[in-house]
Order: sequence, then C-alpha cells, then structure tokens
Amino acid sequence: MAQGTSPGGITQTHTARGVDDGIGTASRVTGRRGLRQNTEASGTRSGYSGYLLEDGAVGHTSNPEPRLKSGHYNTNYGNFQKELYSRIRRDAYGDDIGQNSWLTAEEQDSFLSRLKLCPGKRLLDVACGAGGPALRIAAKTGCSVLGIDVHPDAISAASSLAAEHRMVGLAEFRVEDAARSLSFPDSSFDAITCIDSINHLPDRRAVVSEWVRLLKPAGRLLFTDATVVTGPLTNEEIAIRTYAGFYLLTTLACNEEALRQCGLRKLAIKDVTQTMAESAHRRKAARTAYESELRAIEGDHTYETQQNFLAVVGRLAQERRLSRFVFAAEKPGDLRKQECAAISVTEAT
Repeated sequence: MAQGTSPGGITQTHTARGVDDGIGTASRVTGRRGLRQNTEASGTRSGYSGYLLEDGAVGHTSNPEPRLKSGHYNTNYGNFQKELYSRIRRDAYGDDIGQNSWLTAEEQDSFLSRLKLCPGKRLLDVACGAGGPALRIAAKTGCSVLGIDVHPDAISAASSLAAEHRMVGLAEFRVEDAARSLSFPDSSFDAITCIDSINHLPDRRAVVSEWVRLLKPAGRLLFTDATVVTGPLTNEEIAIRTYAGFYLLTTLACNEEALRQCGLRKLAIKDVTQTMAESAHRRKAARTAYESELRAIEGDHTYETQQNFLAVVGRLAQERRLSRFVFAAEKPGDLRKQECAAISVTEAT
C-alpha cells in the first residue's frame, strides 16, 4: 500500500439494549462522593453493577460478564467491509481510515508526531479493532505494527485487510485480552498506542504498568481516554453512554496519577473533547442519511439505540461534562547507557 493510503474501516453499530434498566434519573454524579452514592444506590437493581475504585474511578456495566459478551462488537466487524459503512465513515470523518472510534486522520497525524516511529521501530496497538488505523500508521511511518484485540472477528478482519493491502510483512494481528498480562517479553516495543479503548479495561494502573513492562527504554506511550468525568452526569446518561459493556469512568487526575506511579515521564496531556463532539454529531448525521438501509441491516432497535448513543455522546462532549483527553508519556531511558555516555564525555574532555 502506498504511503498515506487509507484502508477501509468500521463504524460502530451496536446490538440492541434498552436504556430503561430500572435505574432512576434523580441522582446526579458530581464528584467522588456523588459517584459512590450513585453506585451504591443502584448496585442491586436490574443487573446494574458499579463500583468505586480507590482512585475515584468508577467501573460501570449492565452485563454480568461484560468482557465475555462479544456479539455487540462482532456485529460491527461483520459489517466492516460493506460499502455502505465505508460511505458513512467518509461522510462522517472525511477520510475513511478504518476507525471505529472518534479518531480522524488529521488527529492521528498529530499523534504520530509524539511517537517517533520510523522503519525499524515496532508499535503495539492495543484494542486495534479491524486494524485500519494501525495499518495507516505502518504505511505512513514504515514501522512494523502488532495489533491486538479481544474479539476474534476483529482480528480476522484486520488480518484480511493487511493481506488485501499487501502489508503482511509490516503488520500482524493477534487475539489478546489487554485487561490481562500480555504474552510478549519485556521491552518488546518502541511505542504503544490505545485509542479510545482504555476505558474498557478495569484497572488503570495495572494496565499502564503492563504497558511500561513492554516498552523499551525511552519508548513512547500514547492513549486517549474518552470517558473522563468533567461535569455532573445523570445515571440515565451514564447508562446510555456505557450500554455496550464495561466502561471505566475516570478523572483527569486518575490518569495523571497512573502515569506517575508507573514511572513514566509525562510528555503531553491535551483536551481533545471537541473532536469527539464533532465526530459523534457527524456520525449520527451520516447514519441518518442512510436510515432505511441501516434499519434493514441492523434492525430498528439497534439503529435507534446507536443514534441515541451518538446523540448523548455528542451532547455530553459539547457541554464538557464527559470529556476526552490524549496522554503521551515516555519510559525512562537505560540509566546504565546514560551513565556510560556521561563517562565517555568526561574522558573525552
């Protein structure tokens, strides 16, 4: 594939699930105490499960085994290469790079400037989905990419896409659960990315610590968190925003503390909520334009649930109540090499 060529991708379409789950709408989430009150009050009703972590993050799911229920996402990957969904991505994002998140091509290019990737470097893309964004990175930088995802259908779609674009030598995709210890040796990668998916992993510090293990000295980490609590939220809004499975709602401080405790050097933290707001609005509008075709594929309930989801995401982002941030950090370099370099300089002088 020529440099800059964008492979086809996937838009999120969701399995049917109503938002009337028995959770009332009276309580509001306003901070650490509000989150605790909300989860305790709702934790025993209608299968809702919420819990407060020690750093103020809230895990929320309405499924008893959320990470084992893959039908929602497998439906997406089954529609991945349909022309209709590619058309929707083009209408929503301008460029179809195979994204199933809020990512745009322009935003990905800005992220790449932080990663220092080039031929000979190796990137791990966590929760790679159907692989489109990872393949675009490999095409633009010449680095090799290993993408992992918990959903077998996603990996099948990604591998097929890599073969279609003759990138098998640069890109590999494997089924791995990023919520657990990964199967790779220490210091395996020059960079790690996780775009709009870290909120599906239950233990922020453990996840970041595992990524630090996999990074080479001076390796770069970049991830986006699309569910950072920055304002009051009703439990009905949370139910709609998190209907697809397990979500971890965090604060900005929670993410910063995880980076610090894992020994990473912070490079940049940037509010990219507006991109999420615009992507959600455009995706909803693009899907509305093809409503009859989508209803025939997805069914009425799934179509309406997805449209409602996009409306809530867009509104919460526009009002800066549930925000999206990008975090870039670096693993400290090899101190022994630094000391040797310092000795060499001293001897030379």
